[in-house]
Amino acid sequence: SSSGERRAMTTPREALEALHRSTSGWRAGHNWLGGGSFCRWHGVGCEAGEVTSIDLGGGGLGGSLPPQLASLTSLRTLNIDESRLSGTLPAELGKLPQLETLLLGGNPALSGTLPASLQSAGGLLSVLDFSGSRLSGTLSGALIRASPRLDRLQLDHTRLSGTLPGERSPLLRYLFVHSCPALSGTVPARLAELFPRLLAASFASTRLSGTVPTGLGELSELRSLWLVNMSLSGTVPAQLGKLGSLRELEMHRNRLSGTLPAELGGASPLAKSLRRCVLAARQGPHQPWHSMRPVDQPGADTNRFVCPLPASLPAPCAAHLCAGGAGWAGWRQRGRGRQRRGRGSKAQQTTETGN
Repeated sequence: SSSGERRAMTTPREALEALHRSTSGWRAGHNWLGGGSFCRWHGVGCEAGEVTSIDLGGGGLGGSLPPQLASLTSLRTLNIDESRLSGTLPAELGKLPQLETLLLGGNPALSGTLPASLQSAGGLLSVLDFSGSRLSGTLSGALIRASPRLDRLQLDHTRLSGTLPGERSPLLRYLFVHSCPALSGTVPARLAELFPRLLAASFASTRLSGTVPTGLGELSELRSLWLVNMSLSGTVPAQLGKLGSLRELEMHRNRLSGTLPAELGGASPLAKSLRRCVLAARQGPHQPWHSMRPVDQPGADTNRFVCPLPASLPAPCAAHLCAGGAGWAGWRQRGRGRQRRGRGSKAQQTTETGN
């Protein structure tokens, strides 16, 4: 009956009360469940009496997300990152037609798979962050197609598996899938065509293999690129010299070889813009300068570049390959010195000095 349907409908207050019941770690200062308008509750944003945002990130809330959140049809932002959420994501998240920002990263006990229902969340999704969780499964191409406004996709440090979908996302600027050891396949050869607005991307510490795509050189806005600790082989493409916005490039711990192209240096756009360049693991450990950057650990490298290096190689790159211009011979001498002093394992010394 119509009266039964009305009773079954969940009001915004009831949805927020359900969230409070299903989670833990609330503090008195949060002022939830008190009298007056729920729009005055901590972290709740409203417009015209409708809930448009729930921002409880970093509050350490535990528990799970209730399906009643689906009744908040004006909700644009849901942020409960850096907390202690557990369980799986409710499929009802896909019933939020205005959802733009979903931040649930930094919840190590959050499990399950990416809800397929997100494909029907209204097409307004701009930021999706599940990093640092136990989410598994594959990244669906349907989700990319259904999210034409996607700006940031952050799935690093998860149990993501399968391959990267070859779907175009014209507005995507930030793509982070590093530290997903079950992610396989290749770095898409059409990366510049798929993500023409890309500013920063990290595929580090995955099982992605193949060669470095020459099409990377077409990403004119790219500022940071991390291709670390993968299974990339072949040579470094000369087309990277066209990257006039690139500030940070890390490609160590792969199986790259051959001669480094002279087009990377000289008067190339890359040589003018590059500020940090690591082509071999001689600095480690590399600590992140912001939360999206993968943390590197010290260890041996497997890249094998041919010396002598091009005289025009950008200084940030050369500094980590042939310190002080000493070249590979200098590396070998320093490696033997470390071995005599008994630092590091024999296996590491052999690999390092072979670079």
